[in-house]
Amino acid sequence: MAEIDTAFLKAMLPSALDDIVRANRDKVELALASEEQLAPLSKSVAATNQVRGAISDWRFIAMTVDIPERRLWMENVYLVGVHEGHDWITSAIQSIDRERMLVRTRNSVYRLIGDPGIGEPDTGALLGICSAFTAWGWGPMLGVPTLFY
Repeated sequence: MAEIDTAFLKAMLPSALDDIVRANRDKVELALASEEQLAPLSKSVAATNQVRGAISDWRFIAMTVDIPERRLWMENVYLVGVHEGHDWITSAIQSIDRERMLVRTRNSVYRLIGDPGIGEPDTGALLGICSAFTAWGWGPMLGVPTLFY
């Protein structure tokens, strides 16, 4: 039986949000969202019975893309956490209602459970982000480790 090369695995797997984007790092930043980034998203979200699910151990992360030569600047905030026992990342957030603990994306509403997670997401969440970015077709441009999680 072959031995696992732990040095290779450590180099392959991201250890933090900043370690997910490995290409075009001068143009793309991925980090925990700041209050300044969250403020424009603070809006009322109607409490409906169409809540897709509950997210625990949640955090907001922000991806900023700045490519001046293409006149492209984009900043999106995503919700990362645990949904039905699985690591989860939503599509871009449109509004956050902290009073009702609801978050709206383009097609879904999620309920936030408990307090936000503290600090960087854990390894499982980081792998989930890599997997989502790969599935969304962003992997090659961002140099995201190719993972299907």
